[in-house]
Amino acid sequence: MTHESPPSSDSQRRPRSRLKLALICGVAMAVCTFAGLTVLDWVAWREQQVPFGADPLAGRTPTAENFVPVLAVPRPPLVSDFETVSSTSADEILENDELVLGVETGGEARAYPINMLNGPEREIINDKLGGRAIAAPGDTSATMASCMPAS
Repeated sequence: MTHESPPSSDSQRRPRSRLKLALICGVAMAVCTFAGLTVLDWVAWREQQVPFGADPLAGRTPTAENFVPVLAVPRPPLVSDFETVSSTSADEILENDELVLGVETGGEARAYPINMLNGPEREIINDKLGGRAIAAPGDTSATMASCMPAS
């Protein structure tokens, strides 16, 4: 009759300790690889010969040769061809409590409903009033508007 001894606790710990060691080595390799790539990117960035602008906080100033503008937000279409109505017709169209931007120049007056200035497609109204070109930009975050000469 042979007597086999039960497996020792040391033999059970070895696979676990090897697994822990393998995980630690893998994480260390990943960190070193990431850090190495980051250092390489930083070195490449530092070696670029793009001059700084007058304000170092503003970042690098592109030259005429490498300036490529990117349109981040599509330009809204101009609002310039819209129907004008008389004040009596406007009374029938507008609500009594609707806000308007009143503009008077060159002896001519016009009221622009504020809701014409709100929205992603119409934030500026271009018009000709009293023989002058005007622009009325709206503030979409509030019920404010202003008017200024366009030229």
